[in-house]
Amino acid sequence: MARLLAIAVAFTLGITVAQFIILRLAAPSLVDVSQENEQLQARLQAADAERRQLLQVLDVERQTRTRYEAAAVAMNVSLQRVQGKLQTLAHASNTALEQAVSAQLQAEHTAREMENTALELQRSLYAALQSSSKNGQHGNTASQTKHQLQQLQIRQQGKDTRSLVVPMLGDWEEASDDDWYSLLRRRGCRDRGFREKVQCCEPQLWPNFTNPLRQLRFRSNYRLHMYKLERLLNGGTITFIGDSISAQIFDAMRARAVRENLEAVPTALTPESLVGTSVNFVRTLQTGQPAVAFTLRIIRADKVENFYSAVDDAISLQPAVQGQSNRPGDSQVEPVQHIVVGNLGLHFSDSHANETTEYVRQLRYLADRLQRFNALPGNFGFLRDITPQHFKSRDMVDEAMGDYAKRNRSVTHCSAWSSGLLSTRNNRHNQIMEDVAEEFGLLVQKTTPYLKERHDAHIETRDNLKNNILDCTHWCAAVFDVFEDTFLYILHKRYGMDPRLKTVTA
Repeated sequence: MARLLAIAVAFTLGITVAQFIILRLAAPSLVDVSQENEQLQARLQAADAERRQLLQVLDVERQTRTRYEAAAVAMNVSLQRVQGKLQTLAHASNTALEQAVSAQLQAEHTAREMENTALELQRSLYAALQSSSKNGQHGNTASQTKHQLQQLQIRQQGKDTRSLVVPMLGDWEEASDDDWYSLLRRRGCRDRGFREKVQCCEPQLWPNFTNPLRQLRFRSNYRLHMYKLERLLNGGTITFIGDSISAQIFDAMRARAVRENLEAVPTALTPESLVGTSVNFVRTLQTGQPAVAFTLRIIRADKVENFYSAVDDAISLQPAVQGQSNRPGDSQVEPVQHIVVGNLGLHFSDSHANETTEYVRQLRYLADRLQRFNALPGNFGFLRDITPQHFKSRDMVDEAMGDYAKRNRSVTHCSAWSSGLLSTRNNRHNQIMEDVAEEFGLLVQKTTPYLKERHDAHIETRDNLKNNILDCTHWCAAVFDVFEDTFLYILHKRYGMDPRLKTVTA
């Protein structure tokens, strides 16, 4: 028993010793694992701290980017506003500058013209008044003529504060070859059978001129196209009452209408006492039926036997009728519009003693008829100013007065006006026209501000068939945009036509 107990004790001691030895041998490994575990925990904590720092940095960057984007948007809006204000200011500045320059030039030539012509005008007008009083005729016209003289003298003395500034609707600019040929093409100068027209002024046809025709085009915001007239007139008429300049405008507009695919159909001018031409412009509708877009008429006031009867016959005082729309797909009923453009003055000769008196008498009669014409619905009449001439004068003081009646016959070319000086007759008759227009409530289509510098654009000696007679009155085709664009501007003022769109808001 004791032996068994000893064996058990020995066995127990052996196991204990073995465990001790094993523990002693394993202890270093456990220590290493513990240390590695601690190091790993430390690294994880460091990585987590770095991650939190990175997240904070990213959040700051995101907030900063958001602020920058908002600031960029606000800056862009502010920049657009500033650009808009700058454009507005630039436009206002350009407009003010144009008005100031125009006002200065107008004031200069008005003062110069008044100084040169006041005495002559006073003598001629009072002589006419005395003649009228002796004959006992046209008493009212005589008193009105006296009133015109008084108004002219008031202006000369600087007592009239009305603005003489003409709003500049456009200006001349250099034209490329393509634009130049396009301009001549719409005037018919590239069409067979029309090339020989003198007003085309093509160098290859008329090489014998002194002033080279500058390759300029008139640029404005009021570009005339025939569809605008077609939509407005609805089969109505445009009647020009005037002289050979009005006839040139008629020819230019006719050529443009044909170029814009309207068929020109000549019609009888009624009544037969009138001297001139009448043309219907027809468009074929989608239904295949023809429709009159409008009618164009020219009445030559300088060729009729009786001016007063011709005005009565040319300007009907009957109201315009309602008509079916002539536009494709439009079934509404619209009023037919009739337009009359009156012009007098250039064909009156300075050599006649009663030239100004007769001019005023005829102008007042025409203005009175237009005023009554405008009182009827569907009618609109106005006046066009007298275009400048560019003859060199025989007057040694002012050689560039422009007037045909005072031309120097030895000079064979057209000449620019002297600085700030308008032609005597042009300025005097245009001033009377503006006074009469104001009295009768009429608009005046002004072309002189754009044509006064274009002494190079007259027919000059280009017409060999006339033995090179100097012509510094009539115009080459290149300038007729001036007449058409200022014409559209007048229609815009009357009817509210948007010059850019195919709309009429009348």
